[in-house]
Amino acid sequence: GIVLARRSQNSALTEHGRRAVSLQLAEVLAELHSIDPATVGLGDFGRGDGYLDRQRATWRRQYDASRSRDLATLDLLQEELGLRPPVTARTTIVHGDFRLDNAIVAGSGDDARIAAILDWEMSTIGDPLLDLGMFGLYWDIGALPGIGGAMPSAVDPGAGYPSFAELVDAYSARAGMAMPDPSWYR
Repeated sequence: GIVLARRSQNSALTEHGRRAVSLQLAEVLAELHSIDPATVGLGDFGRGDGYLDRQRATWRRQYDASRSRDLATLDLLQEELGLRPPVTARTTIVHGDFRLDNAIVAGSGDDARIAAILDWEMSTIGDPLLDLGMFGLYWDIGALPGIGGAMPSAVDPGAGYPSFAELVDAYSARAGMAMPDPSWYR
C-alpha cells in the first residue's frame, strides 16, 4: 500500500476513495478504543489514571524546553488547559500519534482501504478522546495559520476528504457513544 503524506499522492485514489478511506480511518480508531487492554494482555501497558495531567505536564515541559521567545498565546493556552481539564470517562489503548500519514492505504481508485496503522511508539493506556483530538489537530493542520508547508498533509477538503466533524460522527457511530465537546482534546 501507500502512505498518504502529501497532497501530490492523492491521485492514487478517487474522490470517493479518499472519502471512504478517511471515514474508515475514524472507524479503525473507534475499534482500537473498543479493545479492553486487560483482555488482550495489555493491562499493565500504561497507567490510565492521571493520563491527561501527565500529557499536559509533558506538553508544558516540551514547550518550555523549546521556547525561543515569549509566546503569550501559548502560555495562555497552557493555563486554560489546566483550568478546565475534562474528567476521563474511560481508559483504553491509545495510539498517541493517530493520523492519516501513520496508516497504510491498500488499493487504488474507488477500491481503497486501511491496511495497517503505523508508528506505535507513543501508544499506552489513557483517555481515548485525546487520541481523537490529536487526530483532529493533524487532520486540520493545513488550515492552521502560519503552518503552511511546515507540516505537509494529504488532507485536502477540495479533493474529497471529509471534514473532521464527519470523522467524529463516523467515530461516534462505530463507538456507539455520543461525543462530548472535543475542544479541550483538540
